[in-house]
Amino acid sequence: METNNEEKGKCPFGKDVQVPKVDFTNPEFIQNPFPVYAYMRERSPIKKVSFGNGQAFWMVTKYEDAIQIFRNPIFVKDIRKVTPQEGKESAMNSSMLFSHHLLNMDPPEHTKMKRLIQKAFTPKLVEKMRPQIQKMANDLIDVKVATANSMDIISEYALPLPISIISELLGIPSKDKELFRRWANIILNIDSNVSAEERMALIPSAIQGFTEYLHQILDERRKQPKEDLITALLQAQEEDENLNEQELLSTIFLLFAAGYETSVNLIGNGILLLIENPSQLDKLRQNPTLIHSAIEEMLRKDPPVLLASERYPIEDTEINGTLIPKGELVLICIGSANHDECKFMEPDKFDIERKDNKHLSFGSGIHFCTGASLGKVEAEIAICTLLERFPHFSLAENTVLKFKMNSIMRGLEKLPIVFTTADHSVLEV
Repeated sequence: METNNEEKGKCPFGKDVQVPKVDFTNPEFIQNPFPVYAYMRERSPIKKVSFGNGQAFWMVTKYEDAIQIFRNPIFVKDIRKVTPQEGKESAMNSSMLFSHHLLNMDPPEHTKMKRLIQKAFTPKLVEKMRPQIQKMANDLIDVKVATANSMDIISEYALPLPISIISELLGIPSKDKELFRRWANIILNIDSNVSAEERMALIPSAIQGFTEYLHQILDERRKQPKEDLITALLQAQEEDENLNEQELLSTIFLLFAAGYETSVNLIGNGILLLIENPSQLDKLRQNPTLIHSAIEEMLRKDPPVLLASERYPIEDTEINGTLIPKGELVLICIGSANHDECKFMEPDKFDIERKDNKHLSFGSGIHFCTGASLGKVEAEIAICTLLERFPHFSLAENTVLKFKMNSIMRGLEKLPIVFTTADHSVLEV
């Protein structure tokens, strides 16, 4: 859908006729990158930009271009196929030790790995978790509202819920889940409270701690199997091929990191969208069966991940009139593709009854997210439980919303809400 709106393409961070440099460290951009995305889709849908560390890449902003790259085997995941430098780290990986997983594999290795993981990470296993997810959501609300009429959705609800779920699913003891999270945050650079200098100093110990801990868990499961995902991964076989040690370490790391951070962002971003769109909140409150389409719209409108993991063309390739040289880093901007006017009617409108909502928040093609079903179930239960227990809530007074300073993930630092009555009076504890 094209428009002739004179304001379309007007960039809030520059008045030049060319697409301005995308500053991933600009707080204004982090807070609301969508106007810049819209500007890029019209003026330069495939543009070479760079992160703050100087790492250059091709940023793809239109939906159809994204689909073409997602599904084109010319764009590979394994950087070793396009560079002679063995073991070279990619822009997105902090350590090659934890990089031998699905996101960095191509067929036939990817095909084998996905079959093995899918045997362990089945929809049946996810559905079996529903009662536990429901109990955890209720328990978190019970603990908080016993003493207060308010809650920080991020730290007190959206964060502890998926961490507890993925820890239990993997078989990580409850006492160790926070330690696991701290290691993952350092390695993946998703802790906004840690400076770049601090992170560089902490990475070696985080990698060592994570590695030693995982080796210990794997040894324990080999001796004494349990009904958890780590045991299932150890036992999974495909034509007598097991996951090797590095694949096991990388896969467990990926499942844990992806299994909580994206869910935290989805729940937090989704609840904020409902608060900002009271007519949609009221519609969901009156008809809870809309939760499934509501979650899909939350994923489209304000996705938990803005940039898909890296890809590299194995030969010079032209996409939509732009030549991308062999071996250069390509990142699909999910946050932009999900707002593409050529794909979605009124893309900036939040509509929980939106039809034909084929967003790209879980990717597309062979790399479609394995944990998509778990993430959606967690968000459905978290949001429905909140609405069932407290149908009316609002942002706490004087709240200044801030998104984490992260160019890849999109999530709020805090989301303080106050429980109210139907007439907006604060509930008494």
